[in-house]
Amino acid sequence: MAVYSFTRPIVLTLLMSILSFSLYAQCSMLLGTVIEDPCGLLVVSAQDENLRYEVVAGGDNLAEGEIVRLDFTLAADGTCSNAIPVEVLCVEYLTNCIDFSAIDAAANCDGSYEPVCGCDAITYANACQAQFTHGVMSWTDGACPFNAFECEASYMFGYVDANTVVFYNNSNGYNVVQWALSDTQATVIAQSNESLVVQFSIANPEVCLLITNDEGCSDVFCQTIAIDHPAEMCELTDCVWPGDANGNGRANIFDLLNIGLGFNAMGPQRPFFAEPGNPNLWAPTFGHDWEEHVGAVDFKHIDCDGNGWINEDDIDAISLNYTPDVDFITTETPGGLPVYLEFEETAITVDEDSPSFFEVNAHIYVGTANQVAMDLHGFAFSIAYPLEFVVPNSISVDYFDNSFFGQINDVLTVQRDLVQYGIGKYDLAFSRKGGEGVNGYGKVGTITFIVLGDIIGGRAESEQDFEIFLDQSQLTDGEGEEIPYDTISTNSTITFIDGFTVASTEISSTNTSLKLFPNPATDQLRLQFAEAREGLVQLFDSNGKEVLSGQLQGDHLNLNISTIEVGIYWVKVVTDQGVLAQKIMKQ
Repeated sequence: MAVYSFTRPIVLTLLMSILSFSLYAQCSMLLGTVIEDPCGLLVVSAQDENLRYEVVAGGDNLAEGEIVRLDFTLAADGTCSNAIPVEVLCVEYLTNCIDFSAIDAAANCDGSYEPVCGCDAITYANACQAQFTHGVMSWTDGACPFNAFECEASYMFGYVDANTVVFYNNSNGYNVVQWALSDTQATVIAQSNESLVVQFSIANPEVCLLITNDEGCSDVFCQTIAIDHPAEMCELTDCVWPGDANGNGRANIFDLLNIGLGFNAMGPQRPFFAEPGNPNLWAPTFGHDWEEHVGAVDFKHIDCDGNGWINEDDIDAISLNYTPDVDFITTETPGGLPVYLEFEETAITVDEDSPSFFEVNAHIYVGTANQVAMDLHGFAFSIAYPLEFVVPNSISVDYFDNSFFGQINDVLTVQRDLVQYGIGKYDLAFSRKGGEGVNGYGKVGTITFIVLGDIIGGRAESEQDFEIFLDQSQLTDGEGEEIPYDTISTNSTITFIDGFTVASTEISSTNTSLKLFPNPATDQLRLQFAEAREGLVQLFDSNGKEVLSGQLQGDHLNLNISTIEVGIYWVKVVTDQGVLAQKIMKQ
């Protein structure tokens, strides 16, 4: 396959030079009159009332195989002009197959590819085009058997973003493909016989698809594309975006709920992908409707990888294309199904014997003994937490296998810490695998946080609260309907108490003061105290691993940090007067 660039003045010459028309069927003498616009496809009415002919050239008394000039070519200025001589194409139609009076441009057929085989043995993109664009009176579902003497160029396109476009080749009867782009600075991202992904440098480029086969059949299809073009694929049909199982244009925890509802369903596979072998690439794709729905969402969207089977593999598309939905709005209903978080402990004292990091657990509950969940099929929570106190990427969630919701083998999950987006939230979703919802209440899981040991260090206050809460939530039943919920107040806060102040009241704030500079630091870090002391200095990375250490003897210490990686670190100083910890940044 090749991709070419062209300039507008030579596009017609380029296209027509590779086009040829061959005799398709045995046709009698064409004796008749042109009855169509001479600047479009010409139709000649023959004396034999049982025959109709489509020809590529105009005029009366044309004989089969006669060499004539192509009369409907559009010149660069938009007017009709003659072009190179071509051979007459003569196609015989039976009157019980083609009804020209049925052609109706007002039918406004879309460009969706749901092929039908017309009674004239030609494959049409869909039934609407067959009937109202070509006048076909009958057809069967599916493409016609391959005929080496037929070929028809066609493509669909969809915008990935404002500049990137994916093209899908839905031509018939070809084995050689060439693309021609008017944008000479365009970047081809991916290409195959079935698709082309291009990043354009200009608006409204012209794109042509040229196809040929070994029998000498050639065809070309050109159009100027634009993001609001009426033929843009997502304008004509509801495009599938891999991972977006609820049709809101994003892939995240809320999409898992629909995958659970459609689990194990089977339907038509997607005919092509933006990048063959990579069905989860985030790009608009065409999919045949399954005619099964969750609400208004067709199951073709839930089959995220397009293989025709909804199962665990479809979750991969969510993970690969994950985008937090910070604008997702959920509304609590007073008196609705209770959902809540509860820490195992409510207070922790931090002193010289405390570890560098604290592991704290909060249990996740749905329902109560007085208010039981009914027909619960899936739930998704966004759990907010204080980002500055938690070791990055250290949060984990364990499903409670004895939960009323079902055994772990019967449950799907998607989890994502939003720390990589600079957001203090942990996205979490669980869904049952198909079937009906369940009734019950109780613990469904446990979320674990690794909290920095210096949560108190350097603060004037003697206490520091660590609070978590359910921010965005959605619960659905076995029919995909939302279940009203109510977030109730429980023990979702841990108070960290400064044990240094209690145990070392004789130490004044002056002798415990520590200054670190420069901060951020590049090569050298200086620790400066108000007075001389002895002790151990340790440097920990964000995962709690010690990367440097040194002995303090005096009122200062210089640490060489030139060999450690860029990032956030914690300096811990242990002396007979207590423990101090402060955060520094290596850049």
